[in-house]
Amino acid sequence: MAVNSDAVAGALEIHQAVKLNKDRVPGLNVVAEEMAAFFRKAQRRIPARAV
Repeated sequence: MAVNSDAVAGALEIHQAVKLNKDRVPGLNVVAEEMAAFFRKAQRRIPARAV
């Protein structure tokens, strides 16, 4: 599990760097849009209470 969490943490770090530099590097805006679609936050579901 530690390997998976390291990979996710690394991917999030790269995503943040792309977001910060998308206006400075030509062509990076396209990559930023693709990454944004991949990293879109899932809507949280409120679990139904069991009666």
